[in-house]
Amino acid sequence: MTNIVLPTFPALASGAIFVKGIANNGSAGTAAQYVTFAHSFQIGQLVNGGGLGANFGSGAVPCQVDVKTRYADGSAAHGIVTVQVPAVASGATIWGQFAPAAAPGGSPLSLASALGSNTLSIALVAPASYPNWAPSTVYDANALILPTSGNLGGYVFQFVNVYAASGTSNTTEPVWPQTLGGQVTDQASGGALDDRIIWTNIGVPFSGTLTEDLIALVKNSTDLWLSGPLAVQARAYAVLADRLRVQIDMTAYADGTILADIMVANDVTTVLTDPSQGKCTYGGTQAYTATLTLNGAAVFTSQPLTHNMYENWTWQVGTVPHITNSSQETVLRIVHDPNDFIAAQATQSYNTTLGVSPTATDFGFSFYEMAQAYIATSGFAEPLTNVYADNETIVDTQMGGVGGRPDIGPNNAWQCWWFVTADPTFQALSLECGKINGYVPWHLWNQSTGGYWTTDDSIALMPGSNGAAPRAYTAQYGASYYPTYASADSVWTIDLPHFPEMAYINYLLTGRRYFLDELNATTAYAILGISAGWGYRNYGQGLVMREVQVRWTAWGIRNLLYATYANPDGTTAKGYFRKILDNNLYWFLTQIQTYQRIQGPDLFGYYPSWDYGANIAAWEESYLFYSLALAAIMGHPVALQICLWQANFYIGLWTNGTNAPPSGFPPADAVMYDQRLFQTFGGTDGGTSNPYRWGTHWPPAQNWTALESLCQQSGRSNISNGEVVWFAGAGGGSGSYGDYGQLLWNTLANYITLDNPDAAAALNTLQTQVDYTGANSPDIDLVSWASQPLTMIVSRTINASQIFPHAAAPSATPINANPTLGSLIAAGSLTTGTVTQPITLSGAPSLGAVEAAAKLAIGPIPLAGASSLGVVEADGVLAIGPIPLAGASSLGVVEADGVLAIGPIPLAGAASLGAVEAAGVLALPPYTVLAADLSAAISALESVLTTIEQWEAGLSSEATWIEATLAGLA
Repeated sequence: MTNIVLPTFPALASGAIFVKGIANNGSAGTAAQYVTFAHSFQIGQLVNGGGLGANFGSGAVPCQVDVKTRYADGSAAHGIVTVQVPAVASGATIWGQFAPAAAPGGSPLSLASALGSNTLSIALVAPASYPNWAPSTVYDANALILPTSGNLGGYVFQFVNVYAASGTSNTTEPVWPQTLGGQVTDQASGGALDDRIIWTNIGVPFSGTLTEDLIALVKNSTDLWLSGPLAVQARAYAVLADRLRVQIDMTAYADGTILADIMVANDVTTVLTDPSQGKCTYGGTQAYTATLTLNGAAVFTSQPLTHNMYENWTWQVGTVPHITNSSQETVLRIVHDPNDFIAAQATQSYNTTLGVSPTATDFGFSFYEMAQAYIATSGFAEPLTNVYADNETIVDTQMGGVGGRPDIGPNNAWQCWWFVTADPTFQALSLECGKINGYVPWHLWNQSTGGYWTTDDSIALMPGSNGAAPRAYTAQYGASYYPTYASADSVWTIDLPHFPEMAYINYLLTGRRYFLDELNATTAYAILGISAGWGYRNYGQGLVMREVQVRWTAWGIRNLLYATYANPDGTTAKGYFRKILDNNLYWFLTQIQTYQRIQGPDLFGYYPSWDYGANIAAWEESYLFYSLALAAIMGHPVALQICLWQANFYIGLWTNGTNAPPSGFPPADAVMYDQRLFQTFGGTDGGTSNPYRWGTHWPPAQNWTALESLCQQSGRSNISNGEVVWFAGAGGGSGSYGDYGQLLWNTLANYITLDNPDAAAALNTLQTQVDYTGANSPDIDLVSWASQPLTMIVSRTINASQIFPHAAAPSATPINANPTLGSLIAAGSLTTGTVTQPITLSGAPSLGAVEAAAKLAIGPIPLAGASSLGVVEADGVLAIGPIPLAGASSLGVVEADGVLAIGPIPLAGAASLGAVEAAGVLALPPYTVLAADLSAAISALESVLTTIEQWEAGLSSEATWIEATLAGLA
């Protein structure tokens, strides 16, 4: 059976810049109507102030374009398009050609006027009563009770059982905890663990009915998302009870139709400023049934809902014919060409021709058939419901689960499959994943800012957990702010090393503001949730790069990049995420010298893996590279510098040896779960390969031959007697099959895009020069690519003058411990370009002109109030140029030839030393001093002597480190 692939798009008409299909999935034809979708433009396609026109075959019709982000030249980068499409017959697809045109005339619609006489309200009806606790009763998970005995506060308790879906109560009623979040175990005498119930105090939910007139709420809102003569959209929200709020995005079209995107969230988050306050004393899970009433008729009534803290759900209603049934299916479907978004450098360069297999895979089922099963399952698209099919939920609620999951990756597979096939089944699953993102308890709403809590709101904020105590007070940063947390939800286990991204492509294609909210909420939480604590993220600097797992870093950078691209220019969210993204990338740049010293002159370019002990996982490194490569493709100059440094490792896996040791590192051993990096491992760092503590044990392998030798010794090699014998590994843990080869394939494809001269040869080696047949071999054949969750990336040609299409980085970035850089501008080729924008940081070091020559070079570096480093060029290790020291003395030309050399050293106002050069260690040529200045010269020379002694001490330390390294290699 052939793969599910993109439909054939018509060729662009003269002057057109993109084509969209309008497909009618319904059983009847549709009349002419307005539709809204989003699009990413290539630089210069839609100039500032320009508009769009569309032609569906019967003449031009105007479009409204609400541009959200722009390139530096003012042209549109991403925008939301509204157009009136003609009638479409059932099952048919019509094609629209879109070309630059004059913006539509007329004044923007007034929302209040456009809403006319429409009415819309929401009612949340609490249960009439809750059952009391009963002895020897089998309760379902998430059951709610209101005990009458010993429950003076009138609290409701929710059943949490991590062992089974149901449990049996004891014959004796437990003592009910009267503090919010308190728990008690209720287990039948002699019962098994599966009969164990944990009851959690979830507070005092509201009673009766909460209502809100949504039309009145939004009618006069000034928070506009769309504004023009064809459509207007505004947002408003209201807090209904405690932390429960309702939000509406209302769109009114020029033909009088309306569409309401409604969200109900239990996410208003209180942050404690005094640890003595303890946990919160209100809020928690709410139980209710929701009803939406449009123009006097109930158009939606939910199932009884148990709405836990920090979760939300959304529903759309209106008079537009878009939404017609309980599954929220879209009758008119926009068919996007993914190549438009790839050419605009807004996404990974996914293969758009291979498609997805509709038949069974190595997993024993077809993901396409699974998608169909999800849609057919009762409860699909219902609020707060993540349905099962084949014993799997759409999104894995236990995020720590690994292996073959379609919901994790650079983008989750459901989004990718919609993106590369435009298939309606995958579209339904992709959009449902975006809504399921709302069900995850990672939404911390800040009522005072109208956005999600960030490190800008509280420098030491950490997400709480049920029953956790506030953090201790710290003198340096004041109260360690802590969000109150009273969720009884145990369905979700958030694990940031494996957290899915479920909103970006959904937002990129639809422009639906709810999906942008979800991207922002998840990204903000990922920054706050650094497991090692707020100090480890460097407090407000938000360093996800310092986490304990490479994949955690990868997904954090992924989300930061998407949030920076997606958020509209000039918004607080845009500025915040761009700043945190820059902080991380610039911090990484400052660490490369340390990594280079430890990794050695040959085997370098990998990000330190802290969670694999003595080993390194190249496939996990690839996760991080995906995020950095896309940032570089988008035009972030520092990401490009990092990628250039990493190339030595990623390309070297394929170019530094043959298939038989000891001549180097065989390519077949690149496709392993992990490679042995250290000969011995341990020390005072507790068994983790923390790069800040690598000096506590032997250094990592310093060359490719040593790496292969260690892989051979540890049984991590696919080479046996010169032959490739694919290794299964214990439970697949150290094996070679699965997506390890696919991940490296995608890495090399991105390097070809970044114009690395050796990447094509490396990819050719991966594809053709190793025998990939036999059991346990990597799944890099096209059948595997089309049937497994990872989507193939292919190389592309990018616009070398492309720049990061967002506001420039702030000129002054606050720091606490590690310096960060300001803005850099890239010019020239992507592989050997020059970065020349001076950078200033208030109250901290700043790096100036930065030039890239294969690896890294740092230009003039003024240091405010202290000293400054001059021209720095990378040639092997490090070279430091002219170094004027303000108010004391100065060291002149410093060049690296092996280790260190010090050149001419003029001493201001005293004397001067002549040429100082390194021949071995250090040489001092003759110097002259004026007699009148002898006393001052002596004093100055004593200062210089002290400086030289410090240099000698440093050189001695370096020599000791080199000797230890050589001894280890021996």
